[in-house]
Amino acid sequence: MVLLQKLSVACLLLLMAACGTLPERKPLGGDAAEALPPRAGDRLAVLAGEAQVSGFVPLVSGADAYDARVALIGLAERSLDIQYYMWADDLTARALLLEVLAAADRGVRVRLLLDDMHTGLQLPFAVVDRHPRIEVRVFNPFGWRKARLMEWFVEGVRLNRRMHNKVVIADNALAITGGRNIADHYFAADVRSNFRDFDLLATGPIVRAMSVSFDDYWQSRWSYPIAWLDEAPAEATPAALAADLEAWIAEKPPFPFMRKPARQDLTARLQGFLDRQFVAPAVLLYDSPDKVAGLGNPGVAAYIFDSARDVEREFLMEISYLIPGDEGVAMLAERVQAGVRVAALTNSLATNDITPAHSGYANYREALLRAGLEIHELRPDAVAEQRHHTFLASHSFSHLHTKAFVYDRKRVLVGSMNVDPRSVRHNTELGILVESPELAAHVAGLIEEGMHPLNSYALELRDGRLRWRVSAAGEEEWIGHEPDTGWWERFTARVFALLPIEGLL
Repeated sequence: MVLLQKLSVACLLLLMAACGTLPERKPLGGDAAEALPPRAGDRLAVLAGEAQVSGFVPLVSGADAYDARVALIGLAERSLDIQYYMWADDLTARALLLEVLAAADRGVRVRLLLDDMHTGLQLPFAVVDRHPRIEVRVFNPFGWRKARLMEWFVEGVRLNRRMHNKVVIADNALAITGGRNIADHYFAADVRSNFRDFDLLATGPIVRAMSVSFDDYWQSRWSYPIAWLDEAPAEATPAALAADLEAWIAEKPPFPFMRKPARQDLTARLQGFLDRQFVAPAVLLYDSPDKVAGLGNPGVAAYIFDSARDVEREFLMEISYLIPGDEGVAMLAERVQAGVRVAALTNSLATNDITPAHSGYANYREALLRAGLEIHELRPDAVAEQRHHTFLASHSFSHLHTKAFVYDRKRVLVGSMNVDPRSVRHNTELGILVESPELAAHVAGLIEEGMHPLNSYALELRDGRLRWRVSAAGEEEWIGHEPDTGWWERFTARVFALLPIEGLL
């Protein structure tokens, strides 16, 4: 009987695999096939200027990151191209969606490309797609919309590969990219926990390069119109959705950011950002969308270590997930032996939002320290982060989500990629490499600030044993277990560290 049941299940899985899970991908064209070129005289084009060299503005605080997005969306006159791994269903995500709907209402063409790991589980994007000026596409979608877990058994290899890119491009004149998704805890607006993160607001030629990247993904065989996948209720309309979103926000605590600002206020805010930009040549790095099929270039994440081989004095990393593998440890050890300072700021167990990822990192922690690396792990009560919290987040604790690398304080790489097997092998990623000693020094200063004892724990091997330096009230002590964690958290992390799952992390 048991054998018969097993054979039945196996036959069912084979049958489902033979049937496939996605609808046929038909050729797509039309007016939304390609990015629109910048148009002289548009407000954002005027603000961006006509420089032949790109410009970059660091967006450190959640408030700056949110305001910059609102400014780009609110001032766009012709086009918005928006690409994200995750767009949540919370206060800031709903407010930003309202800004997008308002842009479409005033005639802006909107192309919204979302990875399907969260699409359909969050906001009703099939309704958003009904707006005549908005088209929503879903990248690498689940075919069985209401049976996702079952589909993992059939197409787990494909579904494990996700689009991790994060981009907002307005009028092909200004753009934002970096580590942030769209959710409260990326903008310091969550009451429980918030991410330390980093974006770049960009102008100049790099924006056009980002548009080329967006078009590659938009036109990819892995991008499906959401209308092919999700059916919205017949009576649902974008206008009704906007009214519902407004009513929902009105019932919540006071909103921590700008709501429906006047155009002159948006212009002034954006000009304030652009007044402090770093002008420098840059290169856009991005994975082929065919990476989800195991094809395409070697990967943005692989470039991180390839570039580090040329570092002569210092290599700084601020990275949420650091799982370098034996090859990465060997390369970093070689750099240290060559006299290079190699220092990393990453998550502690107390701040890591994914315990298995922390366990993967912990398996390499002692090897990295023996190789001579400096390792600092973010504190949940990091003082530097509390300065950036909105009033909604005044009692929250911190996680680290930044992805930034500084090479000899001459070049800086910022983007969506971590140093882990997932970024190297599975996810598509995007990053900007900027040749600017000034910007590199600025980012290095932010990383060094994060390494301060009030913001992180320093790790050392003392008498061959791992120790964490914990500072409090002007004093410091070295302890022998993960700080600010309970026994259950530490036990769970140790269990995950024993499992053969590194390739999935």
